[in-house]
Amino acid sequence: MKTTFKILLATAAVSLMACGADPSVMDGYKSDAPKSTEVAVTQSGHAVEVSGAVINPPFTGRTTSAGFMTLQNKGDDARLIAASSPISETVEIHTHLKEDGVMKMRRIDGIDIPSGQTVVLEPGGYHLMMFNTTLADDAVDAPVTLTYADGTEVTMIVPIDGRGEEMDHSQMDHSKMDDGKKKDDHSGH
Repeated sequence: MKTTFKILLATAAVSLMACGADPSVMDGYKSDAPKSTEVAVTQSGHAVEVSGAVINPPFTGRTTSAGFMTLQNKGDDARLIAASSPISETVEIHTHLKEDGVMKMRRIDGIDIPSGQTVVLEPGGYHLMMFNTTLADDAVDAPVTLTYADGTEVTMIVPIDGRGEEMDHSQMDHSKMDDGKKKDDHSGH
């Protein structure tokens, strides 16, 4: 039985390496690999370069974090439709709108990245909201997977840094999403 388990474990590890998975992200989502905020990705019919990616961890006592990055399209039109990360239960694409003098965050179904254009995910604009985030105390990075409309999925290791202190949360309404549902913990980004 032990031999069978060891063979299965070895087979799984070889399979992960053959698929290009980074085994260092399996252990607490901490990677000792060199960090690069420049990730060049070529996808079916389009090429999107991701740079400046960062995850702002939750504030103390909160579980919501946020992801920011720059997407530069060097190919055909592209559309980012989803994101995910094993450190968060749910990752949503959001934007901010000003209504009646108050900034309100809204979930959106995607971001168009036209050919030759750059789209910035930043505080106060497009961003990734990461709900129910769980981070090890010593976590320095985490995997994030971006999914495009053509079905392409790209996983990158993103540094965890800062808390977005430059944002003024006092003028924002975080209580409701575009579907009218209330989010219990939505202010930690």
